[in-house]
Amino acid sequence: MVTTNLNVEQGAMMITAHVSAVIQNKIQEKLLDPCSFVLDCTVFDEKFGRSLCDLGSSVSLMPRSVASQLGIIGLQPKRIILILADRSVRILDGILEDVPVKIGGCVIPTDFFVLTYEDEPKDPLILGRPFLATAGAMIDVKNGCIWLNVDDLLMNFKMNKLMQRPMIDGQTFYVETFSNLAEHSLIEMQYDDPLERTLITSVDEAEHLNDTAAGYVMLMDAGKQVMHVDGVDQHQPPVLIDTLRDTAEK
Repeated sequence: MVTTNLNVEQGAMMITAHVSAVIQNKIQEKLLDPCSFVLDCTVFDEKFGRSLCDLGSSVSLMPRSVASQLGIIGLQPKRIILILADRSVRILDGILEDVPVKIGGCVIPTDFFVLTYEDEPKDPLILGRPFLATAGAMIDVKNGCIWLNVDDLLMNFKMNKLMQRPMIDGQTFYVETFSNLAEHSLIEMQYDDPLERTLITSVDEAEHLNDTAAGYVMLMDAGKQVMHVDGVDQHQPPVLIDTLRDTAEK
C-alpha cells in the first residue's frame, strides 16, 4: 500500500469584474424608455423647441410650412425621391443648403430636404445623421443626454429637462396657483346645489364659482337673510327679505 502526502496551500486569486459577473450570474437592471432625443435650436431667428435627433435618417427634413414660415419661397429643385420608414415614396419640394442652425451659441450649417406633409408633425425639424456628424454628437441613451462638440466647445443637453418643459405656441408659462384652481373646480363638480357649494366657500373664493353660487356667497357674507318662496325653483337666484318688505310697503 502506497501513501502520498499532499500539501494543500490556500491562497487568494484575483479575477476581473467581467469574470466575476459571469460566475455570479448577475443580471443587469432593466431601464425604462428614455423617450426621444430632441434639441432646442434657432433658424433665422425662429425658435424650434423640439427638433428630433434621428440616427435612422440619412437626411435632415423640414416641412414646407416651416420653410414658408421662415420666408423661404424659392427652393432649389432636385429630382430626389425619399423612401420613408413605412416604405411609402415621397417627392421632395426642394433642398435648402447651408441653413444656419444655432444651438447653444454655436451655428451649425445644415442641408434640409423640404417635404410637404399631410399632417403637421409634432416635432417640425428632423436632424439626421449628417447634422449629428457635423455637430460631433454623442448620444448617451442610458443617461438620457446628448453631447455636442462644436469648435472644441463641449455642450451637454439632458433630455429629462427638455422634455418636461410645456410647449404652447412656442411660449412657456408658469402657473403658480394651479393646485388652488383645481381644488375649486373639484368643489364645483362635487356639489350640484349652488347653496351647498356656498356653505363651504368664502367670499375670496366666490370668483371661481358660477354666477348663482357666487350670488349666494355674497349675500350670506353681507349678513342678509335669504328667503325661499314656495313654488320657486331653488336654483334661481335668492330673494332678499328687505326687498320683499319694501315692495309690500309700497
